[in-house]
Amino acid sequence: MISNKNIRVGLICNTDISAALAGQLAAENKLAGIAVLDHNASYFKQIFAGTGIREESIQVIDTVSWKEQLADWFLAIQADTALVFAFPYRIPQHILDLLPLGIYNIHPGTLPKYSGADPLFWQIKNQEQQFAISIHKMTVAIDKGPLVIESFINLHPSENYGLLCSRLRMEAVSATQQWYTALQKDALVFREQDNTPEVYFDRKPSAEDFRIKWTDQPASAIRALTLACNPKYGGATSYYGTQEIRILEAELISLDQSGTHLPGEIVYADGLYGVIVACKNGEYLRILTVSMQEGYFSGSKLFTMGLIKGQQLN
Repeated sequence: MISNKNIRVGLICNTDISAALAGQLAAENKLAGIAVLDHNASYFKQIFAGTGIREESIQVIDTVSWKEQLADWFLAIQADTALVFAFPYRIPQHILDLLPLGIYNIHPGTLPKYSGADPLFWQIKNQEQQFAISIHKMTVAIDKGPLVIESFINLHPSENYGLLCSRLRMEAVSATQQWYTALQKDALVFREQDNTPEVYFDRKPSAEDFRIKWTDQPASAIRALTLACNPKYGGATSYYGTQEIRILEAELISLDQSGTHLPGEIVYADGLYGVIVACKNGEYLRILTVSMQEGYFSGSKLFTMGLIKGQQLN
């Protein structure tokens, strides 16, 4: 334990979600320095400047020789520990061993179920009621180290990817404060991850994951997909003939309709209420906002562009 002094923390990051955290650590004189990769350096310098962090506190690491530069940086800043947030590379053990109190990873997902590159997408898509901010001690195996903090936060049913990222900025600060206090008191409790989940969502989503499957997905699942894809992935993908439509926002509605409609069939379209689409199990979805090659449009605008009742989305 580092006694009789503030624990100095290095921050290695590859996401702007870390800006509030960096600002808080700096304001409390706990920040030893920040390391970012060269291909995002200009952007991150602007982001961190907005939190009052000086450019000389930011170390730019080359993507080719990052291991050597990261090790040298640790020695130069004389940090006691470090936090990693969205760093894309596997850090080798000899670097993990450089800091006396170890290196910890901040992961915005329940581990191990939502390990990997984009846990926020999967948690929204899967309609989880909560998401977790997990802090674990890093090992050479990505996202596999023992947990020390697991903070669960309610996921709002109408919260899209962008809104969740905004909220995560401050939630990450809170979780890190818990971690820091426990570390300072030598009171961190290390818990090995439960490796029994039957299903893992540990891969980066692909174009197929963004595609709406009208015949297979209920209305609630399609709506959740639109939220998970907005704005990072440009919306959930569907097709009107050969025209790609990216649905950014939709809502479940009750509709008194006689007859049977195929999933994906447009059952209502006008300039006032927009476009309503049938889903499986007799459910309906109203399209509110879309992205197309020509721009962003409201659901009612789609009607004026030629989407009419009886036609099919695929």
